[in-house]
Amino acid sequence: MVILSIVLAGCGRSDQITSYTIPTTVPEALVQQDRMLGGIVPATEKVWFYKLVADVDSVAAIEDGFKKWIQQLKYENGAPQLDVPDDWKRIAPGMMQHAKFQIPAGERMIEMSVAELGNSGDWDEQVVANVNRWRGQMALPPDTDKYAGGEALQVENPPSDAQPIWVSLDGVFKSGPSMGGRPPMAGAASMPSPATPPAAAAKAPEPKYAFELPEGWTEGRAGGMRLAAFDVATEEGSAEVTLIEAGGDTQANIGMWVSQVNPKSKPDDAAAVLEAGEEITVMGITGTRFRLYGEEGGEKAIDVTMVPLQGGSSLFIKMTGAPAAVKAADPSLTEFLGTIKTAANG
Repeated sequence: MVILSIVLAGCGRSDQITSYTIPTTVPEALVQQDRMLGGIVPATEKVWFYKLVADVDSVAAIEDGFKKWIQQLKYENGAPQLDVPDDWKRIAPGMMQHAKFQIPAGERMIEMSVAELGNSGDWDEQVVANVNRWRGQMALPPDTDKYAGGEALQVENPPSDAQPIWVSLDGVFKSGPSMGGRPPMAGAASMPSPATPPAAAAKAPEPKYAFELPEGWTEGRAGGMRLAAFDVATEEGSAEVTLIEAGGDTQANIGMWVSQVNPKSKPDDAAAVLEAGEEITVMGITGTRFRLYGEEGGEKAIDVTMVPLQGGSSLFIKMTGAPAAVKAADPSLTEFLGTIKTAANG
């Protein structure tokens, strides 16, 4: 609660102080309840995620149709054939997304994302980790039961022998889009997330990679898919570097990055970037580095290195920022790439 004291001044009388008590906690009945729906379908080398988030009433209107669509998807060479209803609208995917659609639900459109990650390790453990990640986005505590609250999903054309999973979570969506989801409300970015109760706090995972930071680099905002993040200061401004493991073929990723630096890009632009890729060795593995500076006067540039990993996924070391800052940080990024190694190697 907040107590406001207001001073009332008038001629010929002493000042009067009136106090008002104003509740700052939103009544539970007024908190919007959201619903997240997700399908997790494992192929041999990749795992496919189909996910949407919106208010409960809007999601309820399309839930059956969305679930049936996932169940009927066909897969070729481990990849889904994304045939969608006529009233779905395909839109540009975000970073680390394979595809994105808008689905009509009454008077609003709900965004649904398709994403992929490498399939490695015990399947049940992968399911629990991913569903608990989604539970965290819905302000729900982690669940240690099998599938973490998800349930077995029967699909008509399973791309592997592992069990697909259906997830339906009701809560309060408190995360920005991560492989899909609804955007935060205006002004929500400045609001702190609720603190995690000590009893529910998960033990921080052991670092997967070791590295040395160049001068001018500081630890940034990691978490979620970000294995590490750094803020880079240059004389031309600041940039950000992230380390993420994910799937996706090279051409699809380049097409996505090109559209991010230049929304008016043409297919030939992606081909030119692919042709200009530079071979680079990271952790003893041959990767490829792509520099995307966009058009003259553009606002965003990307310098990204893809390092192939076992299981079909890749490590992405990606710098983003204004073109001048990204160009200025080129030497320090090259230096950083040369220091990366697996944490097990010390």
